[in-house]
Amino acid sequence: MASLRSARPALRSLLAKNIVTLVPAKRVVPAFQSAPVLASRSFTSSVPRFGSGENDQALITALSQEQDFEKESVVEDGQTLAEQVGIGKMWEINDHPGGDVVNLTRKFGNESIKVTFRVSDWADITPEDEAGMAEEDAEGLSTVPITIVISKSSAPGAMYIEADAGRDGVTVSNMTILDKKVAVQEGAEGDHVRGNAYAGPHHHELDEELQAALVSFVEERGLNEALGNFVVSYAELKEQKDYVNWLDQVKGFVEA
Repeated sequence: MASLRSARPALRSLLAKNIVTLVPAKRVVPAFQSAPVLASRSFTSSVPRFGSGENDQALITALSQEQDFEKESVVEDGQTLAEQVGIGKMWEINDHPGGDVVNLTRKFGNESIKVTFRVSDWADITPEDEAGMAEEDAEGLSTVPITIVISKSSAPGAMYIEADAGRDGVTVSNMTILDKKVAVQEGAEGDHVRGNAYAGPHHHELDEELQAALVSFVEERGLNEALGNFVVSYAELKEQKDYVNWLDQVKGFVEA
């Protein structure tokens, strides 16, 4: 799936051409002036009403063209995308338009599983990196950092996993056990508390047999290639939808 980032320079270029720099005219004062004459005069203002500037229409046109281009390629919603990549209705998607954080939740036996990622963390490759690569190789470089919390009602703690989601699956970085409240605490305070806790050994430092067992453990719970593919695709889709919404808001403001 081609990144929408490569399509945006055209809008920025067009907007840049319509920027007008206003330079105040110099006032020329004659050497000799006659005494001022007091008289009643009427003045008219040349300031456009309703904030309608000379370049507004050019901006509106550029925004409309970008809207049309982007909306043509937004053809999926989250559930349709989930079915396309093979996870069906296994995961419940919790997302808010314009928000950065996306949560995926599901049940697995007596366990509650929550996957969290930020769209702003989506590490898509740049057009410069993509040059000379096969399309499938370029797609494979896109990754999204995710956190996974697995909790049980019968256990006081929760398993907290840091991983990367990519087209080829979910790659575990670290795994540890935290207090349930700490594991799910949101915001900067939660990040701070977890950052001060022992994160566990890095996955690649574990014994190979233990590594394989941990991979099987997470894959059995649906944290697999299909989920990794969904996370990357959804991050791209959501960013595109939020961008289209931004275009709508800017255009609406200029037209008001």
